[in-house]
Amino acid sequence: MQQNARDKKLVKQDINFLEYPLWFQDERLPEGFVWKDRDGFVYRAGYKPPTRLDGLYLMYWMLRSQQAGWAEHICVTQRNNMSSCGVYPNKSKSLRLQDSCERWINVTVKFKGTFYDGKRYENLQFNIINDWWTNKKTKHLQIDFNKIWLEKVKHSNFFKLIDFNEIRRLRSPRAARLYELLVKNFQARDEWVIDAQKLAHKYPMPRKYVSQIIRDVKAALDDITRHTSLQVNMSMENHERGKAMLHFEKLTGKKIYPEPPGRSSGPDLPSEVRRLVGLINEKHRGKRTVIDLVTKAVGELGVEYVKRNILYTNEKADKNYQAYLGQALKEDWGLGWWEDKKKADQIKQCPELPRQGQDEEQARRERVLRRQARVYIENLDDKGREKLRQHAMEVVDPEMRKKVKAGDYFANVGLKRKMESLVMGDGHDGMSS
Repeated sequence: MQQNARDKKLVKQDINFLEYPLWFQDERLPEGFVWKDRDGFVYRAGYKPPTRLDGLYLMYWMLRSQQAGWAEHICVTQRNNMSSCGVYPNKSKSLRLQDSCERWINVTVKFKGTFYDGKRYENLQFNIINDWWTNKKTKHLQIDFNKIWLEKVKHSNFFKLIDFNEIRRLRSPRAARLYELLVKNFQARDEWVIDAQKLAHKYPMPRKYVSQIIRDVKAALDDITRHTSLQVNMSMENHERGKAMLHFEKLTGKKIYPEPPGRSSGPDLPSEVRRLVGLINEKHRGKRTVIDLVTKAVGELGVEYVKRNILYTNEKADKNYQAYLGQALKEDWGLGWWEDKKKADQIKQCPELPRQGQDEEQARRERVLRRQARVYIENLDDKGREKLRQHAMEVVDPEMRKKVKAGDYFANVGLKRKMESLVMGDGHDGMSS
């Protein structure tokens, strides 16, 4: 594959590895997980099955291999690996990256006469990577690919080029998997028709009802059309109760969701989002990915929450602004900083505010209670945590509930905060005050 300036972010992938899943949606699948397709594809995970993040890491490793002339051995810095995949680098995330290597080394795929090379079907069985380790001095990550895996992709005549920058912008695992399936099935055609239940199996998606499948696919397709160049329209045809055919049509030309003029805070953005975008560090204010990050966060976390974390990031982030902002929004890093700043401003303007001590104590107590709530939730068993989660789902507004079910990142952050608030407000047994 020739490498020009644009190809440097394109990853060659064999069609078979888009048709059949290499990673899975469910984070809770057990070790030793086995998945079989009725056509003869068998997937075995001797350790925890790879998920969306692991799929992104594998794509990054493949990109590095292809950039190095299809090298079987690659060496990458853990920091660059994480940053390139939109993960803020720290110790816990580094351990998760190493865990990803452990997941992939334990994956075996088997094709029982189902691996199509463009001419015939083959019987194959192989691993994805053979070995991995970290350099004791440099901490660089070393990965050895399985030769059969790499050769099948390298010499494939039945392949697609995947834009790494596009697929990493997708918010939900379901959108990323649907993107793979659409790219594969739009090979040499602009239309694809499939039964809804069959599509759910290809994900695979644990949905029983067609209405649930259609809802999830619509949410995933909306994510794709907003954040990638792949523009697709979907229509449905109901033949009988519990059955539906989904028609996907690839569109060319104008985007369904056009970018804001100049990739900045254009008039099509809500006014509160435009004001927040205006607070972003000037160097990053026009970046679509940063604007999207802020837009998504506002809807689920609120204007003040997002504002304080933008201002905090402006002051603290010395590099990788987007990743830093994303982590700040996730953990609310700006809260304590914002309270200290407001306190200093109050003292400067009015040194003898009568309620200062009361407000400070109330804010301190809320922080303590929220930390206690997080510990309480972490110590719940699976049944108790799920019961609390369902309670939170019942009390949030319908729009947020819909986004949580669609896998929206910030909606899930908002749901966790609602769970904490319920624990703080209800005084669950076992939580100290």
